[in-house]
Amino acid sequence: GLFPVMMGAPCPEDKMAEAQDELAQALKSFQEKFLQERPYI
Repeated sequence: GLFPVMMGAPCPEDKMAEAQDELAQALKSFQEKFLQERPYI
């Protein structure tokens, strides 16, 4: 998912969208697991 983007390799649009989706999901999971009801720092 994210590795080609992070390495700066040429990346087709659909792969970029997929990577962004993965990142969004990871961020959401992180927020739900770790932040829960606490306010943002």
